[in-house]
Amino acid sequence: MTIPFGRLVTRLDKRAGGKADYRPLLSVSQTHGVVRFSELHDGEPRAESLENYKLVETDDIVLNRMSVRAGAVGIACEPGLVTPDYEALRVNDGADPRFIKYLMKSSWFISEMVRRERGIGAGGGQGVRTSRISFADMRVIPVERFPLDVQRAIADYLDHETAEIDAFIADQEQMMRLIDEHWKSSLIEQIQRGGSQEELRETGLETWPQAPAAWSEERLKASVLSHKNGAWGADPSEDDQTVRCIRVADFDKKHGRIHSRSATDRSYATDVVQREGLRHGDLLIEKSGGGPSSPVGNVVLYEGEGEEMYSNFTARIVTPNWVDSLYALYLHKSLYLSGVTSRSVKQSTGIQNLDMGMYLDERVYLPPFDQQRKIAAQIEAERESLDRLTKDAQVALELARERKSALISATVTGQLEVDRERGAGQLGSEGQEAK
Repeated sequence: MTIPFGRLVTRLDKRAGGKADYRPLLSVSQTHGVVRFSELHDGEPRAESLENYKLVETDDIVLNRMSVRAGAVGIACEPGLVTPDYEALRVNDGADPRFIKYLMKSSWFISEMVRRERGIGAGGGQGVRTSRISFADMRVIPVERFPLDVQRAIADYLDHETAEIDAFIADQEQMMRLIDEHWKSSLIEQIQRGGSQEELRETGLETWPQAPAAWSEERLKASVLSHKNGAWGADPSEDDQTVRCIRVADFDKKHGRIHSRSATDRSYATDVVQREGLRHGDLLIEKSGGGPSSPVGNVVLYEGEGEEMYSNFTARIVTPNWVDSLYALYLHKSLYLSGVTSRSVKQSTGIQNLDMGMYLDERVYLPPFDQQRKIAAQIEAERESLDRLTKDAQVALELARERKSALISATVTGQLEVDRERGAGQLGSEGQEAK
């Protein structure tokens, strides 16, 4: 038997007023549920006054109406305030808050909410943020009616099962973080010490403390034959040569390569393309842009056929014939990861700019050409091996998330029956086994 969802909950719209001074501001996310705003955000809330924010109490349901696709819903664990953009619901007698949370996070209920969204992009793709659902539309969604003891049994079962899945997901995410940390430390180690048992000397540099005694001490500029700032070009036309213009958005910063997911064409004078166009083995460095979590200065290797251009936020670096270009890529990447590059970053008018003169004056230690190629090959091989491990972890993550989603939907819709005595899932008449 089904009933309208509105029979299970009551919409809350009481404003904080004077209580805004002593109640904590709460926020909701797909991963963490309802937590204090300060746990998810570093800054202050945008509103100068919180008096118009909604009051919620312990066990109230909080939904981000603009992120229904992400399942951004949870249970308030303490009395607090939430933004008026959130939907706050109180569970009626005869309903369990945990069951309502699982119901609203189920892929089935989310699809029903998406169908009823209003606003720009309603019912569209995952990136839509301007559409939202109203309680008037949500309250009429037909849901399976369960007795309170069954709801609690379902919630107990899902608490146990999803906790195990979440623990597995956390393990996989931690593995991916450790792989990334290992890659960064190994890259720096191999660039600075060669990964060998050579005799080392002290350098006096905090960011490059030791280097093989046989390596040449140089300024970074010694590994650069030339560097040239890019240009944005003009809109494609028949008057000039139309070629791809590589932007910072095209950088695969993790692997130091250039992807082709959304190539951009621009027009340049033919002589400019011939004179300044990229050649196989060139490097591109991000000299303007960046952000708090990704400072300017990333470098990628160009492996195309040539005669492609690069935007005004980048610069082309040509290496001399005694410097292997792949090794040079990892040299720049190690400088970036060890914090050397950031010393040459200038901030102006809200944008970061790399001072190339200052950057290229950094001290480095360079091995002979044959050893450069050997080091670069070792780094590439390790990167490929770690990529395979990361891919395996990502596949396991996706499968676990799919299982969690299917388990919740099957249980709250009655396709998977829960044994109230044993807390185990049993196959329903129309469902498929989820355990």
